[in-house]
Amino acid sequence: MRIVIIGAGAMGSLFGSFLSSAAEVCLVDPYEEHVRTITEKGLTVEGVDGTARTCRLSAVTDSGQIQPGFDLAILFTKSYLTESAARTALPLLGGEGRVLTLQNGVGNRETIASVVREDRVMAGVTSHGGTLLGPGRIRHGGEGPTHIG
Repeated sequence: MRIVIIGAGAMGSLFGSFLSSAAEVCLVDPYEEHVRTITEKGLTVEGVDGTARTCRLSAVTDSGQIQPGFDLAILFTKSYLTESAARTALPLLGGEGRVLTLQNGVGNRETIASVVREDRVMAGVTSHGGTLLGPGRIRHGGEGPTHIG
């Protein structure tokens, strides 16, 4: 499975780290130093238990740098960037590709559907928490269920 995550702040990076052990994951984010650090050194995740691990996954600042055909795009941008993120995701999806939003806020699913079609959108909520500590480094601050509908 190929997964692209649009918005690689704390939560996008956290979910990227989770999924990178089971899928090909690429992060897309404009934060150049964060992307460069992930590309060169990996993404370091401080766990809830205080341990740290480093994940290797792809990261780019320009979605035009990656090959389309993703099975899933997960949006983790701020709500005011949802439409732009959906427009970034659309050409990256394969024929049956879907978009999942785990963003905070109301109306994100509807905004995404206006770009990629209703039948390609899934919405969810998560109780996981994350903090961006610096370029290429996040803290997993809290665990809990993630529900996708």
